Amino acid sequence: MTDREFRELLDKFIEGRISPEEEKVLSEYEVFSLSEYKDGVFKSDIEKSEVQRDVYSNIKKHIVRKNRSWIGFAASVAILLGVGIFIYFVTNQDILVVTNNSNSFRIVELKDGSIVTLNRNSSIRFNNDQNGIRYLELDGEAFFNITRNEDKPFIVETEGLETSVLGTSFNISERDTLISVTVATGVVEVSYKNKTVKLKSNQRSTYSATSKVFRTSNLNHKLFTSWYKNIIKLEGVSMGEVAEFLTYRYGVKVQFYNEKAKNNRMTISLGPTQNLQTILENINYINELKITKTKKNMIEVKLR
Repeated sequence: MTDREFRELLDKFIEGRISPEEEKVLSEYEVFSLSEYKDGVFKSDIEKSEVQRDVYSNIKKHIVRKNRSWIGFAASVAILLGVGIFIYFVTNQDILVVTNNSNSFRIVELKDGSIVTLNRNSSIRFNNDQNGIRYLELDGEAFFNITRNEDKPFIVETEGLETSVLGTSFNISERDTLISVTVATGVVEVSYKNKTVKLKSNQRSTYSATSKVFRTSNLNHKLFTSWYKNIIKLEGVSMGEVAEFLTYRYGVKVQFYNEKAKNNRMTISLGPTQNLQTILENINYINELKITKTKKNMIEVKLR
């Protein structure tokens, strides 16, 4: 069964339109999923039970069925989520839950027309009308293109950090104790409790849960908002901007020996599958900089 076919049956089940024959197909697919993937999907039986319990609870709250137990359906959902098939279920007419455990990004269109590009191992829970606002919870990373609505602001909550917009495009990434917000277009307000920063296009702010502070920088937003594209061409980007990208993407520290090297600008193309050494070789080839990777996983940048 394909992803599309499964989602069609899922929709019919939720809406109460599923036929006995289709319900049988869904049930058989559940049995197949359990037998095929039960040993490789979850790290342990405890993890499997926890996932199933959470899904069961959610479905039991919002889906009332008289002619079939919801438990079998919930098992199908739990297993399919585990093997990375992109699925969704609606808990009511305004709430959407999406989990992406696949090896690629997924594009999600929200009820208000906004588009979310959801990275792998990430999830969202969207409420189209929560006390007069559009409210979304993010776990992981996503790029947002928000439909403007001045009467109903859009708020993204990530581990207590709130990103508020009316209509703009931006990227949010949660990694370890750091949450980063990068703005592509428009203006974004980012806050954590009593601390707030306002960002505009080509600005990025990272909040550290450890130090409890924001670190804001000016850079080409494409470095952090184009991760889902095959290739990005950056014109006039500074080595300082590229250094911030290298630290984020590859976890390396970059040391500059003078400010001129940091401000040196270049035109370079980057792809999601490029390794660090290839990027460094390309910069060395097209630029007057000399870049060396040390044994301590540090990048040294000097002028030739």
